[in-house]
Amino acid sequence: MGKVQGWQLLSLLLLLVLSAVFRSGEAQVKSFLINCGTDSSLNVDGRKWVGDLTPDNNLTLSSPGVVSSTSTLSGDSIFATLYKSARLFSDDLNYTFNGILGNYFLRLHFCPFSFEDHNVNESSFDVVANGLKLLAQFNVVGEIAHKNLYLQSPGSNSSFFSLVKEYILPVNSNTLVIEFTPKKGSFGFINAIEIIPLTNKLFADSVECRGPEINPTEDSNYWRAWEVDSGFMITANAGSEMHNSSNVTYASANDSSVAPLLVYETARSMSNNQVLEKRFNMSWRFEVDPGFDYLIRLHFCELVFDKPNLRIFRIYINNRTAANNYDLFVKAGGMNKAYHQDYFDAVSSQINTLWIQLGPDTAAGASGTDALLNGLEIFKLSRNGNLAHVQRYDSTGSSNHPSKFWVLWVGIAAGVASVVILAVAVIRIIYFCKKQGKESGGFGKVFKGEVEDGTLAAIKRANPQSEQGLAEFHTEIEMLSKLRHRHLVSMIGFCDEQNEMILVYEYMANGTLRSHLFGSDVPPLTWKQRLEACIGAARGLHYLHTGAERGIIHRDHTHVSTAVKGSFGYLDPEYFRRQQLTEKSDVYSFGVVLFEVVCARAVINPSLPKDQINLAEWAMRWQRQRLLDTIIDPHLKGKYSPESMEKFGEIAEKCLADEGKNRPTMGEVLWHLEYVLQLHQAWIGANPTGNSFSSSRALRDLEERETENRQLDGNSCLHPNQEL
Repeated sequence: MGKVQGWQLLSLLLLLVLSAVFRSGEAQVKSFLINCGTDSSLNVDGRKWVGDLTPDNNLTLSSPGVVSSTSTLSGDSIFATLYKSARLFSDDLNYTFNGILGNYFLRLHFCPFSFEDHNVNESSFDVVANGLKLLAQFNVVGEIAHKNLYLQSPGSNSSFFSLVKEYILPVNSNTLVIEFTPKKGSFGFINAIEIIPLTNKLFADSVECRGPEINPTEDSNYWRAWEVDSGFMITANAGSEMHNSSNVTYASANDSSVAPLLVYETARSMSNNQVLEKRFNMSWRFEVDPGFDYLIRLHFCELVFDKPNLRIFRIYINNRTAANNYDLFVKAGGMNKAYHQDYFDAVSSQINTLWIQLGPDTAAGASGTDALLNGLEIFKLSRNGNLAHVQRYDSTGSSNHPSKFWVLWVGIAAGVASVVILAVAVIRIIYFCKKQGKESGGFGKVFKGEVEDGTLAAIKRANPQSEQGLAEFHTEIEMLSKLRHRHLVSMIGFCDEQNEMILVYEYMANGTLRSHLFGSDVPPLTWKQRLEACIGAARGLHYLHTGAERGIIHRDHTHVSTAVKGSFGYLDPEYFRRQQLTEKSDVYSFGVVLFEVVCARAVINPSLPKDQINLAEWAMRWQRQRLLDTIIDPHLKGKYSPESMEKFGEIAEKCLADEGKNRPTMGEVLWHLEYVLQLHQAWIGANPTGNSFSSSRALRDLEERETENRQLDGNSCLHPNQEL
């Protein structure tokens, strides 16, 4: 990698912070805690902070600038008192610290304020330390707003009101000079400066894998603040929290200064999580500056297993395998041993994210496929005397980064997110073009591809012009983590990077239901096969309505107060009138699918006569006359029992009732479809030649058996002939 001149870093307990690091010799024990903009000293967080105007032979201030008395800091911050003063400067300002040598932690504290004619939103300045550029065109307000916009934990009501930039610097000349240079016509400010000696170890700001936040007072060596990791995960369901505060010790005496033991007493684990599909990865995604090298430090401590080969997993960094067969017990040397592992990664100039993922190693043969992480640190490295990256945020926190921090997540279970997916995903339909391996959909193209182990997959790539955007993309992924059913297509993973949004699903080798109904050379489905497909779809949808953690209604958006969305031909007309989506809207769409299955034609076909363009309207006219068999797929003629077709038509008709209150539930639809299949199977058994006139006896026999079964088991469910 060449000679490393400087490092900036980011750390997780899974708790978080951002810093910069350098190499040098042993540090002298000398600290500076500077309260900027005053000659007064304060006792804050158990330490004494000295005013920058207090006479001190070891500190020189090049020009006083302007002293600002700020308003009280909002929120609960241990530094609220410290941030009541600041030093403003419209010209160059230098702080010179003398008599120090070695590696030092440098923290720069910023808290926005109101002061006379200075608009803090317009503040912009550079910071250089001993010739190393730390910050360029830095805007405090914009970065805080960006942090509030993108780094908040899901469901959190708290906000960030201040900012701490953290670096590790080598001081080789007994002097540290920190230069602040405002942009022409602008100004800068600084609330506090913290300089702490370090050992030769490399460190960073910190994130803790779940558990409470660790305040600087609890990190007695270096006073780092560790934040919880939930704001960097795709969903809180991805990993369960684990706590063990007893008997944790360092694997090596040299590790005692790496991180406090509190970091290792909490963890994020795949065990007992709320995701039903266990082949997923726990994933975290961090915004980083492009074009730099990074050192990633992972903190581990086996808190559960007291033997090897019980927790073996893989580690991925930016979608590349960093470690296989990672046995935490063996690596750390036992249970309750605090241990860390370092990795390097280069981030290209086109990427502004860093992914950290842990997942099961299915090839390891371990009895457990669980993964665990206690903490994480990310060090940004400098080779050319520069750690600064110009990133312009406006006062709302917006930047040239197009999307939020949604993480790559491999192997989670799939659900559905729109009305049309009722007929697409639940019936296990993924569209493929036989010749080109792709097909268009509402979200974009779907391609046939392979994942790392050679498994075939359906790659669903977003169309930039599609109305479906990041919100729908995230909602689909968020829901899929909670769903698992044999009649739902499983999701393997997704990617959100460089304006690309991609969903990866299991590949349905037999093609689409539509391809088996019409428009292809595939042999037509039998009536039995069509009924079984409908029953499977009904089971999947019934699970989504009743068996999931919360009922799920399928459409493009959860909030439907602004515009109707979905696939024309499937949408509930009551939804158009009331702008409200309900479970009965899904029932309506399912009724359309039933007619599609029996008629083997497209839901909307503009090439047909006007009265036949809309399948639902056309089929309902025939069904109301009890003449549905007039328009069914010709391939079914003479190959079904009239009773089963009659019952099937009644179910579809009830599903398409104008008012939702008059439609059956999916549970009722499922029950009656299963009865239709029983009717057809009884007819087949009594009439193997397939002549439709001989089914009356089979129907009577089936109804007699159903009556006997209900008398024997006391079943109180609906009678097959009862009105829906």
